[in-house]
Amino acid sequence: MTDRPIGVSIISVIYEIRGIIGLLGGTALSLPLPSSFNIFTIIGVSSLIQILVAYGLWEMKPWAFILAILIELGYIISSLTNALPFMPSLSLGILSLILNMIIIIYLIIRFPR
Repeated sequence: MTDRPIGVSIISVIYEIRGIIGLLGGTALSLPLPSSFNIFTIIGVSSLIQILVAYGLWEMKPWAFILAILIELGYIISSLTNALPFMPSLSLGILSLILNMIIIIYLIIRFPR
């Protein structure tokens, strides 16, 4: 049994949920499309990576912390690029940005040494 902080457990579960939802959504949306490679393939690969990161965080693997931080940085960039052109969604983008920054800071603090 690993000595895992509760925050890492919560983040791991968040990644698992994101991954499963991404897999289900990406698979369902890609079925009617004839192309063998499309944006939903990227969503599927991204979802599998998130499930892998969830496992790694659960097991307190250092590589998972690094991948999680990189994923969160991607979410921050996405939040900024999506929220800026659309002012009505700015509050949701800011909320997402803050949550992603909190996750990054927490992961850096809890990084296994």
